Amino acid sequence: MNKYLQKVRFILFTKSYAGYILSNHTKKLHHPKAMINTLSKVLLFNKKDLDIFVFNKIKTNKANKIIILELTSDEKIASYLQIEKELINLMKERDDKENLVNDDYHHALLEPAIERVAGNNLSHIESDRWFDKRLTELKKKYHRWYYDIAYKYKLPTMRIVPFLLRLISPSKHNK
Repeated sequence: MNKYLQKVRFILFTKSYAGYILSNHTKKLHHPKAMINTLSKVLLFNKKDLDIFVFNKIKTNKANKIIILELTSDEKIASYLQIEKELINLMKERDDKENLVNDDYHHALLEPAIERVAGNNLSHIESDRWFDKRLTELKKKYHRWYYDIAYKYKLPTMRIVPFLLRLISPSKHNK
């Protein structure tokens, strides 16, 4: 993978639900540096970059800002980033997540996030019938694009996050 693509991949990860969850979880661990090492190997990220991201020492330099602007000009990537932002917002809003099974939790957040993004992009439509039709079309398109971008840049999705959390969490056998 070339350096630019790797940089784009890392920037997308830092803006994602998976990045948010994994960085917060890693900070709370007893040995976060060891877990960052494991995570960097599993996700194929530079350990130093991941360390900077997890401990909020990231400085958005001019080059990163330019890359982010370039990325958001691509409609697919822009929708991916909007969905990831909504996933984080929904996760923060969700109080009762312990009552949900992982599979249900995935759909309980992803579908509303996609619907919010699609609805936000249709705010100019006044006809309810036309809005519903376009909303259904956009939700399908954004759902497909979300997984296209995750696949293209080899990014972890919500379905993978629980496995990554188990991987970086200290095992119960070591306690």
